Amino acid sequence: MKKFDLTTQAGVALAQNFLGTSLIGNGGPLFIVGKYLLDKLFTTPEEQGKVVQNLIEKGKKEGVDEMEIELKDRGGLAFNAPIEGCNIDVHVGKDQKMRIKVKYK
Repeated sequence: MKKFDLTTQAGVALAQNFLGTSLIGNGGPLFIVGKYLLDKLFTTPEEQGKVVQNLIEKGKKEGVDEMEIELKDRGGLAFNAPIEGCNIDVHVGKDQKMRIKVKYK
């Protein structure tokens, strides 16, 4: 089973490695999404959807039996101030994770 946790830098790197250059390749179909992945993971559901679609299609082409993809939707206002001796991290809004399980026939 292939697992991709798109909520972490390591998971994004694993997905990029699996997809090859299609995430951040020169002029690839998801060049902009790849840039966002490297800079700050995902910013919109549309970008996440494009990457998920590419992962699922690539899994089918590669003959993967099962795949699990984890996504995060964090909307609202976020503030993080790492101050010496006092770390302030505030989030107002929704913070949800979603797991997609794919079984190929």
